[in-house]
Amino acid sequence: MLATTPSLIVADEPTTLLDLRNARRIGDLLLAQDAQVIIVTHDLDLAARCDHAVLFDDGGVAASGEPGAVIDDYRRNCA
Repeated sequence: MLATTPSLIVADEPTTLLDLRNARRIGDLLLAQDAQVIIVTHDLDLAARCDHAVLFDDGGVAASGEPGAVIDDYRRNCA
């Protein structure tokens, strides 16, 4: 479902079970929006394309900041 001219879009696992081409298309669509976009994902490629990342672990914030650094922290400590 897509509302016209939303100010905020929340996408929960938008690329789950998609092949690489379609996952990329969905990411492109979401990241091209004028609205603020919040993406909840385990797709590290999509997360790396975002402006900011927040890593949750055990009910709390484990890391927050530049996506590359947050993803590296995830790979080191939570995988």
